[in-house]
Amino acid sequence: RLGWRPALAEFMARPSVEGLAAQYRDALLDAENDPAPPAPSAASASAEITQEREIGLPSRLGPTEAQLWLLERLSNVSPSYNEGFAWHIRGPIALDALERALQYLQRRHPALRSCFPAIAGQPQRRLDWRQCSLELQVTPDAVRSSPELLSHWVSEVVCRPFDLEHAPPFRAVLLL
Repeated sequence: RLGWRPALAEFMARPSVEGLAAQYRDALLDAENDPAPPAPSAASASAEITQEREIGLPSRLGPTEAQLWLLERLSNVSPSYNEGFAWHIRGPIALDALERALQYLQRRHPALRSCFPAIAGQPQRRLDWRQCSLELQVTPDAVRSSPELLSHWVSEVVCRPFDLEHAPPFRAVLLL
């Protein structure tokens, strides 16, 4: 009836069944006081991807995020939680299309745009609207011809830590 889906930031603000129930109750009360919204169109669904209530405003971290923030601070910039993917692509690549697809992915998922500055000593989440850019790295011929050296090169890229206080945890590197 309501079609209610909490935004990630709303869920993380109160990440419990009780908190979710309170958010749902509030949404029900709001829905009863407002006329029924029109059915979403494809254009409005697309606009929803890039428009969020908390644009650029810091918000408090949930308990799990706060624990991860503290661990990251204590480990002095570690790649422990980095997820890396590598593909060997043969043939021509449309770099503009690849970069647009990565930017769309980043716009679609707030976690890929979040950075975590400390404000007055307390960790906060802030959405960063800088676009993901495709970093091009030219690999030396010797590296490309040796699977062991190429694997090491890729590992170095994947293990490069993120500066979560100043930039989102998302990067794309194309080794040429």
